[in-house]
Amino acid sequence: STTTFAFNQYSAKVMKSGDPGLFQVIKSMPKIGKSLKKLRAKGYEVKSVLDIIANDNDTKTIVYTSPMFQPFAETFSDNYDFVGPIVRDVTEAVEEVQMPTVYISLGTVDNNHPDFYAKCFDAVRDEAYRVIISVGADTDISGLGEIPSNCIVKNSVDQIAVLQKTDVFVTHCGMNSVSEALYYGVPLVLFPQTPEQQGVANRVNELGAGIFLKDVSTSGIKTAVRKALDNASIKENAVKILESFRKCGGAKEAASFIEKKI
Repeated sequence: STTTFAFNQYSAKVMKSGDPGLFQVIKSMPKIGKSLKKLRAKGYEVKSVLDIIANDNDTKTIVYTSPMFQPFAETFSDNYDFVGPIVRDVTEAVEEVQMPTVYISLGTVDNNHPDFYAKCFDAVRDEAYRVIISVGADTDISGLGEIPSNCIVKNSVDQIAVLQKTDVFVTHCGMNSVSEALYYGVPLVLFPQTPEQQGVANRVNELGAGIFLKDVSTSGIKTAVRKALDNASIKENAVKILESFRKCGGAKEAASFIEKKI
């Protein structure tokens, strides 16, 4: 059961970008070399770190995405079942408004970035948007300065509920957040923070469902959000991924796969 992309020598290519990819970053860690030596000493035939993190074609594996979103899905055997994201029910209601809703979140781990939130405030202050910003449990909202009247800032939100009302999502590109957003056909502004997130962002960009936030300035954020809102093809491509997710069968398909393979 894998909650990320299924990973092999082909899908690893999605990690490539201007910065070192996930494989290169892991490979360069000193502790990895020591761990490989220990494994070999115990009789495990491990040639490289790829042998550890890669999925193999013989193990029966459930993957929580669609063949469309999975990079190089055709290189995985019939032992793989792409069931799509399994999305929970909402716990809170989000009000309907007569203007675009922009949702901004850097996830639940590395999210204490007050300078970034301040730039977001300035970028949307004079725009006719409702902006919902989830800043994480460790961020002091009172220390973020003046919050524009069109912004709702919370330490946490019911992300599923918010995404159902969202027109553009500025995201750190965690696999879970991206999958939930695309499950509702939400166009993305891609702001990855780690190599794994970069890989997810690369795939969204390849499929045309989002754009990278390359200029992390007030004007850069403003331009990226406007482009994601105004570019109809980005929305169309996000909906195509949505449709591929909904065809996969979700939890029922995963259960059926388990029963067939036991």
